[in-house]
Amino acid sequence: LKNQRATLQYFYKYQRNSLNSSIKLENAILSIKEVIDSLKIIELKNRPDWLNIIMGKEGGVASIYFNAISCELLNELNFSNRIGRGADDIVNSALNYGYAILTSFVWQSVINAGLEPFAGVLHTNRPGKPSLVLDIMEEYRAWVVDRNIIKLKAHLKGKHFFFFFIKKKIIEEINNTMNKKYLYNGKNLSLQSIMQRQVYKLTGAF
Repeated sequence: LKNQRATLQYFYKYQRNSLNSSIKLENAILSIKEVIDSLKIIELKNRPDWLNIIMGKEGGVASIYFNAISCELLNELNFSNRIGRGADDIVNSALNYGYAILTSFVWQSVINAGLEPFAGVLHTNRPGKPSLVLDIMEEYRAWVVDRNIIKLKAHLKGKHFFFFFIKKKIIEEINNTMNKKYLYNGKNLSLQSIMQRQVYKLTGAF
Protein backbone atom coordinates (compact mmCIF):
# COMPACT_ATOMS: atom_id res chain seq x y z
CA LEU A 1 0.00 0.00 0.00
CA LYS A 2 2.90 2.35 0.77
CA ASN A 3 4.42 1.70 -2.65
CA GLN A 4 1.08 2.29 -4.39
CA ARG A 5 0.82 5.60 -2.55
CA ALA A 6 4.44 6.46 -3.42
CA THR A 7 3.73 5.80 -7.09
CA LEU A 8 0.81 8.24 -7.08
CA GLN A 9 2.96 10.77 -5.22
CA TYR A 10 5.71 10.35 -7.82
CA PHE A 11 3.40 11.54 -10.60
CA TYR A 12 1.49 14.04 -8.47
CA LYS A 13 4.60 16.07 -7.67
CA TYR A 14 5.06 16.76 -11.39
CA GLN A 15 1.44 17.86 -11.78
CA ARG A 16 1.27 19.94 -8.60
CA ASN A 17 2.68 23.10 -10.17
CA SER A 18 1.00 22.67 -13.53
CA LEU A 19 -2.45 23.29 -14.96
CA ASN A 20 -3.02 19.52 -14.74
CA SER A 21 -2.86 19.50 -10.93
CA SER A 22 -5.35 16.89 -9.79
CA ILE A 23 -7.56 17.04 -6.71
CA LYS A 24 -8.60 13.44 -7.42
CA LEU A 25 -4.99 12.28 -7.31
CA GLU A 26 -4.40 14.19 -4.09
CA ASN A 27 -7.51 12.68 -2.49
CA ALA A 28 -6.42 9.17 -3.50
CA ILE A 29 -3.03 9.72 -1.84
CA LEU A 30 -4.73 10.87 1.36
CA SER A 31 -7.24 8.00 1.32
CA ILE A 32 -4.52 5.38 0.97
CA LYS A 33 -2.61 7.01 3.84
CA GLU A 34 -5.71 6.61 6.04
CA VAL A 35 -5.88 2.88 5.29
CA ILE A 36 -2.15 2.46 6.00
CA ASP A 37 -2.60 4.21 9.35
CA SER A 38 -5.59 2.02 10.21
CA LEU A 39 -3.53 -1.12 9.61
CA LYS A 40 -0.94 0.08 12.12
CA ILE A 41 -3.43 0.04 14.99
CA ILE A 42 -5.82 -2.76 14.05
CA GLU A 43 -5.78 -5.75 16.41
CA LEU A 44 -5.66 -9.04 14.48
CA LYS A 45 -4.26 -11.39 17.11
CA ASN A 46 -6.49 -14.45 17.63
CA ARG A 47 -8.84 -13.21 14.91
CA PRO A 48 -9.80 -16.12 12.61
CA ASP A 49 -10.88 -13.61 9.96
CA TRP A 50 -7.54 -11.72 9.94
CA LEU A 51 -6.87 -12.55 6.29
CA ASN A 52 -10.28 -11.31 5.13
CA ILE A 53 -9.72 -8.03 7.00
CA ILE A 54 -6.29 -7.45 5.48
CA MET A 55 -7.27 -8.44 1.96
CA GLY A 56 -10.44 -6.36 2.22
CA LYS A 57 -8.39 -3.27 2.95
CA GLU A 58 -5.91 -4.18 0.19
CA GLY A 59 -8.77 -4.55 -2.28
CA GLY A 60 -10.24 -1.20 -1.26
CA VAL A 61 -6.92 0.54 -1.81
CA ALA A 62 -6.46 -1.19 -5.18
CA SER A 63 -9.79 0.28 -6.28
CA ILE A 64 -8.78 3.80 -5.16
CA TYR A 65 -5.33 3.42 -6.73
CA PHE A 66 -6.38 2.21 -10.18
CA ASN A 67 -9.29 4.63 -10.30
CA ALA A 68 -6.84 7.50 -9.76
CA ILE A 69 -4.53 6.11 -12.45
CA SER A 70 -7.34 5.64 -14.98
CA CYS A 71 -8.88 9.07 -14.39
CA GLU A 72 -5.76 11.20 -14.02
CA LEU A 73 -2.70 9.44 -15.44
CA LEU A 74 -3.94 7.21 -18.26
CA ASN A 75 -7.26 8.87 -19.08
CA GLU A 76 -6.29 9.46 -22.72
CA LEU A 77 -5.73 5.70 -23.21
CA ASN A 78 -9.31 4.67 -22.36
CA PHE A 79 -8.09 2.63 -19.38
CA SER A 80 -11.18 2.18 -17.21
CA ASN A 81 -10.47 -0.77 -14.92
CA ARG A 82 -7.87 -3.39 -14.10
CA ILE A 83 -8.27 -6.70 -15.97
CA GLY A 84 -5.94 -9.65 -15.47
CA ARG A 85 -5.70 -12.70 -17.70
CA GLY A 86 -7.50 -12.37 -21.02
CA ALA A 87 -7.36 -8.57 -21.24
CA ASP A 88 -7.37 -7.22 -24.78
CA ASP A 89 -6.86 -3.48 -24.21
CA ILE A 90 -3.35 -2.07 -24.54
CA VAL A 91 -2.88 -0.83 -20.94
CA ASN A 92 -3.96 -4.04 -19.22
CA SER A 93 -1.95 -6.06 -21.74
CA ALA A 94 1.12 -3.97 -20.90
CA LEU A 95 0.52 -4.31 -17.14
CA ASN A 96 0.06 -8.08 -17.42
CA TYR A 97 3.24 -8.40 -19.47
CA GLY A 98 5.13 -6.34 -16.91
CA TYR A 99 3.82 -8.44 -14.04
CA ALA A 100 4.96 -11.59 -15.85
CA ILE A 101 8.49 -10.18 -16.04
CA LEU A 102 8.36 -9.22 -12.36
CA THR A 103 7.18 -12.76 -11.54
CA SER A 104 10.40 -14.19 -12.98
CA PHE A 105 12.54 -11.93 -10.77
CA VAL A 106 10.59 -12.81 -7.62
CA TRP A 107 10.49 -16.51 -8.47
CA GLN A 108 14.29 -16.64 -8.76
CA SER A 109 14.67 -14.87 -5.40
CA VAL A 110 12.30 -17.37 -3.78
CA ILE A 111 14.22 -20.34 -5.20
CA ASN A 112 17.56 -18.82 -4.11
CA ALA A 113 16.20 -18.55 -0.56
CA GLY A 114 15.09 -22.19 -0.53
CA LEU A 115 11.40 -21.39 -0.19
CA GLU A 116 8.44 -23.15 -1.81
CA PRO A 117 6.96 -20.85 -4.50
CA PHE A 118 3.52 -22.48 -4.29
CA ALA A 119 3.04 -22.19 -0.50
CA GLY A 120 1.59 -18.72 0.06
CA VAL A 121 0.40 -16.76 3.07
CA LEU A 122 -2.02 -14.17 1.67
CA HIS A 123 -2.92 -15.68 -1.69
CA THR A 124 -4.99 -18.85 -1.79
CA ASN A 125 -3.06 -22.07 -2.29
CA ARG A 126 -4.20 -24.14 -5.24
CA PRO A 127 -2.41 -26.43 -7.73
CA GLY A 128 -0.32 -24.54 -10.26
CA LYS A 129 -0.62 -21.16 -8.51
CA PRO A 130 2.71 -19.73 -7.22
CA SER A 131 1.03 -18.17 -4.19
CA LEU A 132 4.19 -17.18 -2.31
CA VAL A 133 5.60 -15.51 -5.44
CA LEU A 134 2.34 -13.56 -5.77
CA ASP A 135 2.51 -12.58 -2.08
CA ILE A 136 6.03 -11.17 -2.42
CA MET A 137 5.25 -9.48 -5.75
CA GLU A 138 2.74 -7.16 -4.08
CA GLU A 139 5.58 -5.12 -2.60
CA TYR A 140 7.02 -4.41 -6.07
CA ARG A 141 4.11 -4.22 -8.52
CA ALA A 142 3.46 -0.49 -8.22
CA TRP A 143 7.06 0.69 -8.36
CA VAL A 144 8.53 -1.80 -10.82
CA VAL A 145 5.63 -2.24 -13.26
CA ASP A 146 2.82 0.30 -12.85
CA ARG A 147 5.14 3.32 -12.70
CA ASN A 148 6.97 2.24 -15.85
CA ILE A 149 3.79 1.52 -17.80
CA ILE A 150 2.44 4.98 -16.92
CA LYS A 151 5.74 6.54 -18.05
CA LEU A 152 5.41 4.66 -21.36
CA LYS A 153 1.92 5.98 -22.09
CA ALA A 154 3.14 7.94 -25.13
CA HIS A 155 4.26 4.62 -26.67
CA LEU A 156 0.87 3.04 -25.91
CA LYS A 157 -1.34 5.87 -27.10
CA GLY A 158 -3.34 4.99 -30.20
CA LYS A 159 -2.11 1.38 -30.19
CA HIS A 160 -4.64 -1.43 -30.31
CA PHE A 161 -2.17 -4.29 -30.67
CA PHE A 162 0.65 -5.33 -28.37
CA PHE A 163 3.51 -4.84 -30.81
CA PHE A 164 7.00 -6.30 -30.32
CA PHE A 165 8.62 -2.88 -29.86
CA ILE A 166 6.26 -2.19 -26.91
CA LYS A 167 7.25 -5.47 -25.26
CA LYS A 168 10.91 -4.67 -25.83
CA LYS A 169 10.48 -1.23 -24.25
CA ILE A 170 8.72 -2.69 -21.19
CA ILE A 171 11.50 -5.26 -20.72
CA GLU A 172 14.11 -2.52 -21.01
CA GLU A 173 12.44 -0.21 -18.48
CA ILE A 174 11.79 -2.95 -15.91
CA ASN A 175 15.38 -4.21 -16.19
CA ASN A 176 16.61 -0.64 -15.67
CA THR A 177 14.47 -0.34 -12.54
CA MET A 178 15.69 -3.68 -11.17
CA ASN A 179 19.32 -2.66 -11.76
CA LYS A 180 18.95 0.85 -10.35
CA LYS A 181 20.47 1.37 -6.90
CA TYR A 182 18.43 2.47 -3.91
CA LEU A 183 19.35 3.10 -0.29
CA TYR A 184 18.65 -0.03 1.78
CA ASN A 185 19.82 -0.40 5.39
CA GLY A 186 22.51 2.21 4.84
CA LYS A 187 23.83 0.70 1.60
CA ASN A 188 23.27 1.51 -2.06
CA LEU A 189 22.01 -1.73 -3.60
CA SER A 190 20.28 -2.65 -6.83
CA LEU A 191 16.57 -3.31 -6.47
CA GLN A 192 17.21 -6.91 -7.50
CA SER A 193 19.63 -7.29 -4.56
CA ILE A 194 17.13 -5.60 -2.23
CA MET A 195 14.43 -8.02 -3.37
CA GLN A 196 16.67 -10.98 -2.58
CA ARG A 197 17.41 -9.60 0.88
CA GLN A 198 13.71 -9.04 1.51
CA VAL A 199 13.03 -12.69 0.66
CA TYR A 200 15.82 -13.80 2.97
CA LYS A 201 14.18 -11.72 5.72
CA LEU A 202 10.94 -13.56 5.03
CA THR A 203 12.80 -16.88 5.35
CA GLY A 204 14.06 -15.70 8.75
CA ALA A 205 10.51 -14.80 9.79
CA PHE A 206 9.25 -18.28 8.79
